[in-house]
Amino acid sequence: MSFKSLALAFAVVSTTVFAAETAKPVATEQPVQEDNGRFEQPGSIKVSADIVVRNFKDADTVLDDSTFTGLRIGLGKELSNGFAIETGVTYYGIDLEDSVGTDLGGLDTYVMDLGLSKTFYIWRFSIKAEGGGTLTYMDLDIDSGSLALEDDELLFGAYGSLGLGFNITKNLMVSAEARYDYTEDFGDTDFSISGESIAIGLEYRF
Repeated sequence: MSFKSLALAFAVVSTTVFAAETAKPVATEQPVQEDNGRFEQPGSIKVSADIVVRNFKDADTVLDDSTFTGLRIGLGKELSNGFAIETGVTYYGIDLEDSVGTDLGGLDTYVMDLGLSKTFYIWRFSIKAEGGGTLTYMDLDIDSGSLALEDDELLFGAYGSLGLGFNITKNLMVSAEARYDYTEDFGDTDFSISGESIAIGLEYRF
């Protein structure tokens, strides 16, 4: 094959390739979305730790105080459209004293909850509404001189809460929550631990 024939063939092929390339639709550049922190993440797992301050409704009729501080550890599973399954355990270690400050014993309280939440995301902020059922285990142990009493109860209840979160990073959030718990009365008395609480803590998703 002569040089002229090779040159002609190269020109034809080059022209064909160029025409094919220029005929392709031009891809439009997609705008880069700014990452403003965490957004809805269906399928993610979240863990949380909160300091809880709770008002036990009738505790001041039996104890010297009605407001107690506890620790809550939570676990959740994101679903879709902002919904999530939520569960957690809150522990309150309550020291019992008489009117002059003598130690009488303790009332250990564990509140286990299971519920459903709905979260609305606004930039780095999130608003969460949640509700569900609770199972509370109370272990009363009094041992002071002639007074000795041991009792434990499993109490059923329900709760509802409203919380506000702020995303520090995409996965880490600081949160505050207001909640109300209804719980059965303890023992054969009118002593109730139903009441409102506030919680402040951290939540992490992965």
